[in-house]
Amino acid sequence: MTKENRVFETHIHLSHIENNLELRKRILFESSFFYLNVATTLAESSVVVKQSREFSNVFAAVGVHPLYLDSLEKKEEVLSSLQDLINKNREKIVAIGEVGLDFFKTNSPEDWEIQKKWFREYIELSIRNKLPLVLHLRNAYSEALKILREYSNLRGIIHSFDGNMDELKQFLSLDGEWFISFSPLVFRNFSKFRELIKWIDIKKVLVESDSPYLAQNQCVCRAILRLISDWKNLKLIEVKKTVFENSLRVFQLDIEKQ
Repeated sequence: MTKENRVFETHIHLSHIENNLELRKRILFESSFFYLNVATTLAESSVVVKQSREFSNVFAAVGVHPLYLDSLEKKEEVLSSLQDLINKNREKIVAIGEVGLDFFKTNSPEDWEIQKKWFREYIELSIRNKLPLVLHLRNAYSEALKILREYSNLRGIIHSFDGNMDELKQFLSLDGEWFISFSPLVFRNFSKFRELIKWIDIKKVLVESDSPYLAQNQCVCRAILRLISDWKNLKLIEVKKTVFENSLRVFQLDIEKQ
């Protein structure tokens, strides 16, 4: 395996494909791939850490998806549990996620306020632990930007970006270090994503499959990388190398010996 052929899959849910043994085997034994295994609930956070310990090429993100949040009365319990998990598994937990805002499936202002309060708690958790955020944002880019601007020197990923050019520029102008992760959504709107990818600095780009939801095979990341190469008129080997290095940078990983 050469360095130039390595791919870092920055968003996958291994705990959601436990019953598909063939798919799981293919994902985990592809030696040129590294993975961020992302949690969506508190209970699942423990599971993704356990899974990451089984494989040297799998790392974990812990947190609670905005649609699966507990009541604010459980704030101390949830945050304490996550902090304990981080303290005991710092070599494997490399991010807080997926957390954020999802206003698509609820029209309740009360629900939105609860999500925003939890969002701030997870931002604070990331700051305390010097870990990047993996942000799930749906119909909520504007509100997320308002909240993120309250903080300085954050580090994070906009997971499965689906915004417009103005939103892309606003996220990349936030204080700190931010990366944009492109998913199989790029195949649904070539004209939009071609414009975004042609504009963005390659040093801000990540790739993901969001398996098993947007794709069933991590090879889709290679297809996304080829699109990026074509649209930016860059050599594929250069794109692969830079995007892999971006992943190491956001997660502050040193895996050169792997």
